[in-house]
Parts: sequence; structure tokens; C-alpha cells
Amino acid sequence: MAKDNGKKKMGNPLWFKGMPSNNPDGRPSKKEFSDALRLALKRETTDDEGETRTNLYMVAAKVVEMAKEGNMSAVAEIANRMDGRPIPISERDETEAHRDDHGMTEEEIKNANAQFLANLLAEVAATKKPKNKSKMN
Repeated sequence: MAKDNGKKKMGNPLWFKGMPSNNPDGRPSKKEFSDALRLALKRETTDDEGETRTNLYMVAAKVVEMAKEGNMSAVAEIANRMDGRPIPISERDETEAHRDDHGMTEEEIKNANAQFLANLLAEVAATKKPKNKSKMN
């Protein structure tokens, strides 16, 4: 009997050694669309100012223009390409203290928000004028 070593066995449990493959050619070694896209992006073209640029440069310049015009998808794409995508909370290490950009834990954020709200309410209460309650006869 084979040792399990606590690892899950991969693959089809109904598959046994010696069966013919469902994919005898295997995974294609080339990705045709990716190869065509790389060629198209490397191709040179002339921009509006008469400069010779690659299509890749032109696409990147367009994304930057869109971001400057306020397109948040373009802004997010640039941020993700420059800084890397943020790791979703569900994929973060459980032992890692979850901190935001300011280095605060969730508990510290809750406390800071509660303090801010208390200060704001106190400020609003201090600026409210008392209403005149005159009796109407």
C-alpha cells in the first residue's frame, strides 16, 4: 500500500496507469493570439506629431491620457501595473496583521473613526443655536 504522506492526490481518481490519454498532443506550446499581439505591439507607426513610435507606446500613451481625463479604470490599470495588484484580504496570510496604507490595524481604524465621529458630533452640537421656544397665546 502506498504512503499517503498527508497530501491530496492530484488528477482523476478513476484514471489508472496505462489508459490512453484524452489529449495525446498535449498542451499547445505556442499561444497564437499572444504571439500575434506581441508582433502587433512591436510594429512601428507614426503618431500625431510625426514621430515614429511602437504600437505599445501608443497604447500606453492612450491609457495615460484616459487616466488624466479622469477614467478610473485607466487609473487603476496604471496603479496595478506600477505598484502591483493589491492582495485581496481573503488571500492574505492569517497571521499577518491587516494594516491599511497608514499602518493601522482594523481595530485602530475603528477607534480612530469612533473618535472622529465623537469630535464631529461635539462640534456640531456646539455650533447649533438653541431654538426659541416662545409660547403662543
